[in-house]
Amino acid sequence: MGHLPDVLPIDRDRLHLPDDPAVLHRDQQRRARMARLGIRPHFGVSRRTRGLRGGAPAERRASARAGRRCTAAVVGIADRGMSAAASRKRPTMTNSAAPDVCPMSNHSERPSMATQLASPPGPKGLPGLGVALKFGRDMYGYLPGLAREYGDVVSVPVPGRTMVLISHPDHIEEVLFAKNDRYWHAPAEMREALLPGQPPAIVVREGEDWKRARRVLNPRFSERSLAGVSELIGSAVSDGVEDWRRFADTGKPVELQDELGIVIMSALLRSMFTRRFSREHILTFVKQFGTHGEYAIRGLFTRIVLAGVPFGLGTKIPPHEVPWPHLAKRKANFADLLGQIDTLIAEHREHSGDASDLLALMLAARFDDGTGFTHEEIRSEAGGVLFAGFDTTAYALAWTIGLLAKNPEPLQKAYAEVDALGGGPIGYEQIPQLPYLRHCFDEAQRLQGAPINARVAKEDDVIGGYAIPAGTIVIHSPYGLHRDPRFWTDPDRFHPDRFATDHIGKYAFIPFGAGPRRCMGIRMAYIEGVLALANILQRYQFHVPPTWQPEHRFALATGLKSLPVTLSSR
Repeated sequence: MGHLPDVLPIDRDRLHLPDDPAVLHRDQQRRARMARLGIRPHFGVSRRTRGLRGGAPAERRASARAGRRCTAAVVGIADRGMSAAASRKRPTMTNSAAPDVCPMSNHSERPSMATQLASPPGPKGLPGLGVALKFGRDMYGYLPGLAREYGDVVSVPVPGRTMVLISHPDHIEEVLFAKNDRYWHAPAEMREALLPGQPPAIVVREGEDWKRARRVLNPRFSERSLAGVSELIGSAVSDGVEDWRRFADTGKPVELQDELGIVIMSALLRSMFTRRFSREHILTFVKQFGTHGEYAIRGLFTRIVLAGVPFGLGTKIPPHEVPWPHLAKRKANFADLLGQIDTLIAEHREHSGDASDLLALMLAARFDDGTGFTHEEIRSEAGGVLFAGFDTTAYALAWTIGLLAKNPEPLQKAYAEVDALGGGPIGYEQIPQLPYLRHCFDEAQRLQGAPINARVAKEDDVIGGYAIPAGTIVIHSPYGLHRDPRFWTDPDRFHPDRFATDHIGKYAFIPFGAGPRRCMGIRMAYIEGVLALANILQRYQFHVPPTWQPEHRFALATGLKSLPVTLSSR
């Protein structure tokens, strides 16, 4: 009884396990079970217990208890993992049913464990294509469907890659926050697609380069620093919404999503460069950024599919070189866009004076060594703000207007909140008096939802008791998360008051991401969103056709297929 078989060796000294006969008997039983399953485990010890061997007796007893829990946890994971692998399906895992890995509560599993654990269950997919075609046909519904069928950690077969879907807020918190340093922010293809041949903007910087830029730029996007910028945003939003008088009272519907894009682009340009831009100039920027975004996303997804081409041939084609029709036109569009930003930066340097706009804040930023951003870096950051900011906020506003138009009770409550301000100009100072409008904006973003966000594992990891090898693309679906009935009451209903009355988990609602890589422009987005809503509601009544329903349209952000709105003056 005292001799343990050599087929599954264990370093008892490193785990600090005592020679108690009962403990040895339990260990032998567990290891015999694992031998029957054909598993050779690697028994490690958590970082919390490592190094206590020479400590006081109390420390050694605590270390021994931790070691026994770790041993039991690994064996339990193996048992559950093998049964899951045998069935290839597992029930939806609730928070209470998560595998009890010893160091998991502190997010400190030894990465080497990952190679010894079962892979997550999931569909098989087609040879060479995986599930790429199914995902392409239903970008919003397919991933939540996988989570319902296989559980909170799912293997998703895609060409040439290992991909894992996570769907529980606890697991999302691990990847985005607790283990953030173990993951790249985005696949390399994403960085190549967004700014080909340019220095990366902060949204796609990685590692120490990202930390260095974040330390300098983050204070520039604080509430205090944005005080002056907020006045520019407010004036641009007011001017843009007032310009809709041309559409009001005609009885004819206008495609309001496009008009919202013009308003938000105007606000971003004015906040970046202070100056006012003509409607034609703004339209040019909207069209150019829209064209660039369309081809970037096409190139990105095509590159992912081509990754399954034998001998790695598909990976040799950069996303911006994928031979879609009009490739030369796309390159010319991007070059012209960079040229226009160059011109605006040069004019700003010459005439800005003591401007307090975003570009002035970027130009004044200094690193620890006293140097600032290069011109190319400034161009990338300015372009990144415009590119990442205009359609995301405009689309969120489109969803808000559309859903308010379909729901009379929340709409009337929103009108009442704006009317209580008294009818004067609405600017940054009035935002604290508009909490319900922010709830409407949040609720629309919840139902809007992005279909997918991704991280890439730098090293072996463990999530939910399953192996995550280095290089794995770990994805989550904000759309699925935001409509999961485990975390939301009546999830398909537009109910803004839930943000005032319900307890909403921090990682159950992530329209701007979460953790250290959460969108740095979140404050600007809320300033733009709430001020735009308030100015629209103050001036207009709006109606959509009775048969209209919100339908998702995917680009780099989730828009609507259409938003035909009839405006009338209030």
